[in-house]
Amino acid sequence: MFSKNVATVDDWMKALNKCVPAVVVLNSKAWCDFDIESIKASYSTGFVFDKRHDIVSLNRDVVTKLELVVAEALSVNRVEIPGV
Repeated sequence: MFSKNVATVDDWMKALNKCVPAVVVLNSKAWCDFDIESIKASYSTGFVFDKRHDIVSLNRDVVTKLELVVAEALSVNRVEIPGV
């Protein structure tokens, strides 16, 4: 039979306190081919994979829908990571 492993509120709070600081909102702007085109902008979420090198992990659809981009990441405590 299976043993019951029940997570407590404290277990969830510990897990969230470890994970949430790594989550970032990414604001991306893509270059336009011509001046008549509007700027392509996108917001998405990711998580900091390597803080020392400012490497953020994203879903594939985020990186494939934009070409050459300028991006900034904003963390939960409002710390900006420019040029991610």
